[in-house]
Amino acid sequence: MNDSRLSIYHLISLYFALFKDNMFFLLSQSIPLPYLYLFILAGIVYELILYCIF
Repeated sequence: MNDSRLSIYHLISLYFALFKDNMFFLLSQSIPLPYLYLFILAGIVYELILYCIF
C-alpha cells in the first residue's frame, strides 16, 4: 500500500511540475475544478495500470 501511495504522490507532484502552467491557465479561465480532478484521476489510473503490469 505504501509503495502505491508514494507513487501516486510522486505522480501528482510530477503533474504539478509538468502541467503547472496549464493548471494556472485553467484556473484563470474559471474552468470547474472537476476537470483538473479528472485529469489527475486519469494519471492515477494509468499509474495503477503500470503498477499492476510491473
